[in-house]
Amino acid sequence: MDKGLIPEFPIFVDGLVTPISRIYRDYPHFLKGPVSHRISKNGDAFLTERCRAVTPKEREMILQGKPGCIVASSGMLTGGASTWYAERLVSGEKNAIFITGYQDEESPGRKLLDLADGIEETIELNGVTYPVKCRISKYGLSAHADANEMQRFIQTMNPTYTLLVHGDDQARLKLAEILDPLHKPILVENGENYIFESRGSGKGVKGKRFKADDRNSELRKWVGSLLLYQSEGEKRYKAALCTGVHPKTQVLFCQSVKGKNVKLQKHQVAEAVMKWNGPMDEMAEEVGEVFSFNRPILEQVQWSRLPYKWLDIEAIFQILEAAGLKERLAIALALQSLSEIQKKEVQNGFAYLLNEQTTRMLANMEFDIPGAKMNPTAAISEVKELFKTMRGFLRSGIDGPGTEKERITLYFDFPDHIDMEERKNLISFVKKRTGWTSEISDSVRQDLFPGLIAELHGHPIGSISIHLAEKKVSIGLDEPAKGKEIRKVFAERTGFTLQYNNKSNMTGLSAGKDDIFRVPAGSGRMENNQAIEEAKRWAADRGITIYKTSMKQHNGEPLMEIHFISPEIAKDHEADLEELSYRTGMAVTYAKQPKQNEIIRITLENLPPEWELKKNPSIHMDKKKIALKLGQPPLPTEIAAAGEKIRQLTGYTLEA
Repeated sequence: MDKGLIPEFPIFVDGLVTPISRIYRDYPHFLKGPVSHRISKNGDAFLTERCRAVTPKEREMILQGKPGCIVASSGMLTGGASTWYAERLVSGEKNAIFITGYQDEESPGRKLLDLADGIEETIELNGVTYPVKCRISKYGLSAHADANEMQRFIQTMNPTYTLLVHGDDQARLKLAEILDPLHKPILVENGENYIFESRGSGKGVKGKRFKADDRNSELRKWVGSLLLYQSEGEKRYKAALCTGVHPKTQVLFCQSVKGKNVKLQKHQVAEAVMKWNGPMDEMAEEVGEVFSFNRPILEQVQWSRLPYKWLDIEAIFQILEAAGLKERLAIALALQSLSEIQKKEVQNGFAYLLNEQTTRMLANMEFDIPGAKMNPTAAISEVKELFKTMRGFLRSGIDGPGTEKERITLYFDFPDHIDMEERKNLISFVKKRTGWTSEISDSVRQDLFPGLIAELHGHPIGSISIHLAEKKVSIGLDEPAKGKEIRKVFAERTGFTLQYNNKSNMTGLSAGKDDIFRVPAGSGRMENNQAIEEAKRWAADRGITIYKTSMKQHNGEPLMEIHFISPEIAKDHEADLEELSYRTGMAVTYAKQPKQNEIIRITLENLPPEWELKKNPSIHMDKKKIALKLGQPPLPTEIAAAGEKIRQLTGYTLEA
């Protein structure tokens, strides 16, 4: 509701929950941080401006008012406010009753659920039978401990006998099956006596009390702790909550953050992070945040506080003042990046030895720490959001995925306008916000030069000459009165120099004999496979469709040949081909033969469906035309419209 996902409506709280809420409010110092903070902020743990407590006198007014939600006890409809409301709501088709907790077999709440399952049609409340027409649903909002939490508690207490009292027989039986038999679980029955004789020492009761061996005693210290571990044969770290220890095999019984049962051997455990007594969903959320991206947490850690001597994890946490789960887990993950000689097993877990170099590397995030950088998808999404308002930003992409050189490449329309200091700041910013190394692509959107020049001059300009290596654009035009100002703005926007009336240089692009484009590259010539991959990125950057990239030899040097749908389309991209030559450091040309089948396919896809073709289109390569034989000639305007679309896609004109 606060996020606007559902319409706003009032929430009313009635019954025993109101005085219980008052107890929470009066004793915030006994509560967990988030609940205590909510009391100090709102004056109550549960009640807010939207959610308020009501008195019995207000009940009728609430039912007569606008639609809302009523939270009332008891949850089993055995009495109290919930029964009063149920009597008045249960027969209304527009109403709903949602059961949120355990229902005893004989309770009205259980009978109401049976009705939802089609077992019952009426319900008896306070001796009166009511037809049920409202919607009935159940939601699991119970705050009771689950089986794993109870098992963990029993393991910690280490009792001689365990009496299972509360709950259905089936549920108690299931719990008894997962408990250690050495704790003698007993399913008690109403009316039965269970006699236990006190020991002579006055401590405990007589009986064969299980005594764990030293190995179990050591492992039992991990029960109730969040463990950092590795699955067999995997390097990736995971987290799970330890719920018990097998008395004979020393297997650790754990529950993953996703609720799955996990069995671990001691050697798989990398570290015990902390004891956890909170809700599992809260733990799962915090663990997920750390494994997803922990760099902001680790950047706040003052590693320089640690002395250069062996320290166990608890001593490290104490010195670094790490109290919360997220901070502790992030620190534990970071320590796993130390070398084997800087980590050893001790009685209570593990100890670590830091020195000046490792402390500096931890502080500078130089180690390969799990979670120190976002996954690729999240990183690209974050970069997109960070740069969405920055002038000239086009997109970002992942290069070298899965290798030591993997990085985020940032693409701008005119990257040369970004000076070295700003580049350094941008790369540092990306690192801080995503954990990724990044670089700025040198790719220039040459196709945008004519539009920018026309915008600055207020009218279209004829041919221009682009000199990538010299970072210069020449135009065959006398410098206008505002030329100095235009050149300044052009340089600020592009990083290129604008040169006027340089007619001797107005020879167009650097296409030489056989339409081969050569531009000196700033970083040398790429290896052939690298150049082919770069050609794919180049085409994607420009939104250009290419069908094939191949390598040839020309005068003893590599020549990259780009296959367009036709040479005519290739000629529309001569400026782009020049840039590809600059990016790869090698000569580039285009294939001289059209893709005839592709031209025919595109033609058929773009002809109006009402045109009646007598046969497939014919290609006349010498005329650069596509001939059609139609039953009924279309209007000249229709031919012109279809022909222009096909010409843009294929480079060929339509003849009908």
